Amino acid sequence: MLRRWSIVGAALALLMLMVVPAAAGPKGTDRPFKADLVGAIELAFDTDCGAPGPPLVTTLSTGTATHMGRVEAKWEHCAGPPGGGLITDGQLTMIAANGDELVLVYGVEEPTPADTPNSFSMDIVDGTGRFANAEGTLTVTFEVEQQFLPMPPCEPTQENFGCLDFETSWPWWGTIEGMISY
Repeated sequence: MLRRWSIVGAALALLMLMVVPAAAGPKGTDRPFKADLVGAIELAFDTDCGAPGPPLVTTLSTGTATHMGRVEAKWEHCAGPPGGGLITDGQLTMIAANGDELVLVYGVEEPTPADTPNSFSMDIVDGTGRFANAEGTLTVTFEVEQQFLPMPPCEPTQENFGCLDFETSWPWWGTIEGMISY
């Protein structure tokens, strides 16, 4: 009987040695990721985006994310023309309460059938702490509440951006979903 338990114990120990290295491999396995965020957009002109030209869009948001808990998120990109399309050099940094960071990049040259005016893909390119060397692809779906100047003095027939108020924050909320590997 003792010999049988010794064999079973040895087999279990061997199995554990085989499983631990597989689970501890680089990047781990793909896991579902979801974040719900709310915040506000700030628009700044006369930036590296070009002047006169599109504004630098900075969105500061907070919320929750799987694998991270409570998060703060900062988005930055050069805006495209009115009506959608062309977003360049976008970067999103999500910071967990413990300081771990997740870094994503995005850019939309031309909307694809998978992209809607309020949705686009992002790539996870790195992170810190438990997210060091993270990878993955996520999709953000969002809403923006544009702010308008009062009438008068605003004239709705103005060219370019009409009566949009670029001096005030625009409320923003969104959901990010996809797969992450870390």
